[in-house]
Amino acid sequence: SGPAAFLAARLSRRHCRTVAIAVFSPRRRPVAGSVAAKSASSSVNIRSLRVSGAFGSELDIVAPGVLLKAEAIVPPEQLVQYLGAHRTFEPECHIAYHNQLMVMLWSSLASQDARIAIEALSNLPPTPHEATFVNYLRCHDDIGWAVSERDAAAVGVDAAGHRRFLAAFYRGDFPGSYAGGAPFSSNPDRGDERTSGSAAALSGISAAKAGGDAQELDRAVGRLLLGYGVVLGFPGIPLIYMGDELALDNDLSYLDDAARADDSRWMHRPVMPWDLAERRQRPGTVEHRVYWAMHHMITVRRGLAAMSAGGEVHLHRYDDPSVLFWARSHHRHGRFVGIANVAERDAIVPSASLAWAGLVDPVEVLGSGAALLPDVIRLPPLSVSWFVDRSS
Repeated sequence: SGPAAFLAARLSRRHCRTVAIAVFSPRRRPVAGSVAAKSASSSVNIRSLRVSGAFGSELDIVAPGVLLKAEAIVPPEQLVQYLGAHRTFEPECHIAYHNQLMVMLWSSLASQDARIAIEALSNLPPTPHEATFVNYLRCHDDIGWAVSERDAAAVGVDAAGHRRFLAAFYRGDFPGSYAGGAPFSSNPDRGDERTSGSAAALSGISAAKAGGDAQELDRAVGRLLLGYGVVLGFPGIPLIYMGDELALDNDLSYLDDAARADDSRWMHRPVMPWDLAERRQRPGTVEHRVYWAMHHMITVRRGLAAMSAGGEVHLHRYDDPSVLFWARSHHRHGRFVGIANVAERDAIVPSASLAWAGLVDPVEVLGSGAALLPDVIRLPPLSVSWFVDRSS
């Protein structure tokens, strides 16, 4: 029970089956980054896929109510294989963490540029209809900066340099950084550094509150809500990590525990502060602002038939690099368009972009008031908007 559980419960349909979930971790994380380590792990990945497929076949017989969830920390192009996406479909796991979506959201916010995200997400093979992703912004683990050479090079960016930038930015050591994360499992010889920290700390909420900067707090809250606007708008099962719905800060008490002090991941694994959770009922607090904004997103999502499971998603490229534009189509329930502006300035897309995505009579059902002008759609800074056909 609690705020996150309540929010998650609102995502469920009224009638659903009870299932058990078995977590399948294909391999231990290497000290090196997941992208850099791919050549040494291919045989491990093949064996893991065979094991998950065989295990799943047995479970279908003896325990059909069990779902296999892959915690696959692998190169981006290998991720969908754990859901059975091969040259022909082969049953593997039923659900998997969408690590690539999470990494690309934080990458886009730091650089105020969504172009690598569009390349990376477009290059993923289609998700098999028999499986789906778990979408998330943060979880119990660290962030490994899985930015591939191919995706970065497609937009003229050096992948290794971008990974170094993200690590420095989110530990707060890059000029202009608002983030309050910490390094985890750094390996300078391999140019790899992973990142710990709560979503609130990484989005700048913690620093803005500490500095008493109301305008920066608005921007930081905007980053957090933008992230969840994409997580909730993308195909898959949205996951809200405990405390994100309250903009929960890092917990540095782990440093006082000798058994945990050398593992920075404990900063985003706190004991739930129930006294802080009560602040969500007090207007004017950050907790109230974030909680009820996320509550509204979930309420809107539950009412949209176009968000039903299944269908396809396509990323659209536009001239403004700060725009993340995705379109979902469902053969029975119509179309959905999400547009995020990851920059701290207005962004624009052509006014015809919604029609190009298949909407006939578009209406904004969630957002900060995107302006539909004769020639362009103007998006406010750090915002996300959802559109469907008016009849949906």
